[in-house]
Amino acid sequence: MTNLPDQGPAWLEDPNHNKLPIQGSCSIGRSAANQVTVTSDSVSRRHAIIQVQREHEYWLVDFGSRNGTYLNNQRIIQPTRLRENDRIRIGPVEFVFHLPQSGQKTVPDTIGAGSTMTDIWHARCWLLVADIIGSSRLLKETPPEEVPMITGRWVAECKQTIGEHGGRINQFMGDGFFAYWRVFRNWFSVVSASA
Repeated sequence: MTNLPDQGPAWLEDPNHNKLPIQGSCSIGRSAANQVTVTSDSVSRRHAIIQVQREHEYWLVDFGSRNGTYLNNQRIIQPTRLRENDRIRIGPVEFVFHLPQSGQKTVPDTIGAGSTMTDIWHARCWLLVADIIGSSRLLKETPPEEVPMITGRWVAECKQTIGEHGGRINQFMGDGFFAYWRVFRNWFSVVSASA
């Protein structure tokens, strides 16, 4: 693991009390290409990611690892929002997630049917809304230990494909996500040339 300089509003604390700042998306896994490397055979090459959704909002996503990603001793089966002092266990290593209280906004995990949350900004973009069709049936018919591998693999492949084509996953929501691409002048010709 690398002890990075103290930058950014959130960080992971490793078992040796090193601060590992989270800047943008923070991938965790056995491969040295990750921002946080955990050298253990029980850890996948690309095991999990901490994804920044908006200012002071971080989500933990398992990439379908065989041995799972645990948040506060519970295996996660879908993207899960992180809070101050959450414990993240990947293989034999446990990290503590830190987001100082002064920087946290009180944004609910869910929005009631009678309320509206407003976050307005203007940009020309393409928007993709992706969802696992039949996720309730998947949860009922699939052994619980296999669900995180299936959903994590799906999220990892979507993230990779979207990123390779200039897009970004912007918001996780249960069994789906929003992704967007900024609209550039000759985008259609670039897409058709690469197709």
